[in-house]
Amino acid sequence: MFELVRRSARTTLPVLVQGPTGSGKELVARALHESSLRSSRPFVAVNCGAISPQLIESELFGHKKGAFTGADDDRAGLFEAAKGGTLFLDEVGELPLELQPRLLRALETGSVRRVGDVAERPVDARVVAATHRDLSRMVAEGRFREDLLHRLWVLSVTVPPLSARRSDVILLAERFISEAGGSPKRLSPSARTALLHHDFPGNVRELKNRILRAQHLAEGLMIEADDLGLSGSNPLPRAPCRRDVSGLRETRTRSASVIDVKELSMELLDQLPVEEERRALLRMIDAFGGNRARVARVLGIGKSTLHARLKRLGVPMKFESRNNATIVAA
Repeated sequence: MFELVRRSARTTLPVLVQGPTGSGKELVARALHESSLRSSRPFVAVNCGAISPQLIESELFGHKKGAFTGADDDRAGLFEAAKGGTLFLDEVGELPLELQPRLLRALETGSVRRVGDVAERPVDARVVAATHRDLSRMVAEGRFREDLLHRLWVLSVTVPPLSARRSDVILLAERFISEAGGSPKRLSPSARTALLHHDFPGNVRELKNRILRAQHLAEGLMIEADDLGLSGSNPLPRAPCRRDVSGLRETRTRSASVIDVKELSMELLDQLPVEEERRALLRMIDAFGGNRARVARVLGIGKSTLHARLKRLGVPMKFESRNNATIVAA
């Protein structure tokens, strides 16, 4: 992976960074930028799943004064803000289908047109996109444009899950301890053993969260396995996902109605058809009493990303649970 990053940094071609949620795709994008000749110019990042479909066009391409309600001034978009540098499109698979032709045109022509404007503006931004989704499958389902996929997928870097990089676990843990602040602490032998034997379904993001919590809650100067929540039962509301490729194929044949809420993860949801995914998320929200913030934490994503996903699936802010109670977004 590092060799691919090094070679890709020499060029200005688009790069697609792929890997599971929480594996460190943005770190790879930043490494690409910092290793390139554009390192002295801006690195601009945007999460395509965290911005409403109504605003993301203006966010990327800018807008003209009076283009819509609230557009009180001319505003440059992120393509222009990244002039001479890198534009990182995180979760590009969440980009609305109707906006994808505009992104394709910007990549092909090197120019953008602000919302409400008639003039094309040249832009000079190297695009690095990232996704945990199977974009080829989305193309087959009509949810992602094939021509845009080919334009983004000129160069590709795949970030493996943390479970496939166990030699990185202790190095990363010690780095996170040094960044956590407070009195410096060390990992006990039992903590190291627990970390090395944990599957980390939430990848690097989960490891960092566990280390930060342990750094501030552990008594004394040593972090024990108990402080990490790894000595016995897993404190997360769901069990670790230990499926191999064949296991993932098996889950595709299972109905969302028979999948235990505790088993749900972003990886599993991405294997389900759209309607099954919708039902699974509704059951999960119901199980947590409508607390969407908790659902987002369990899935390892931001609350705004979850809201954008639910909106795409047509899930209202309020709905009737199986107990006939009204569930309200929390």
